[in-house]
Amino acid sequence: MTSPRISHPPRAVRRAHLDNLALLPGSMLPQIEELHRIAHDLPDGVMLVIEPEEGHPQRGIYEKVVPMLRAAGYRVEVRETSQVAQRARPGRLVQETLF
Repeated sequence: MTSPRISHPPRAVRRAHLDNLALLPGSMLPQIEELHRIAHDLPDGVMLVIEPEEGHPQRGIYEKVVPMLRAAGYRVEVRETSQVAQRARPGRLVQETLF
């Protein structure tokens, strides 16, 4: 059995300048407009991590990933879903493309 190959990304993706990245639970997608505002207020290059609530099954994963990202040299801003949900207005789901 052959192992999967990772090919080179398309030219548009290779040339894209990523200002900010975000790691968040899928349940936060309805608040995408508020997440965009938060991410755009951060300095370029800062990774926004929205952690699930305490006791959520994925919480432990996020707590392990954040130190790994920092150790890899990323600047990381951590918020909890409750902090974002308090400020958010339900919005429409927006898809952004790189091309």
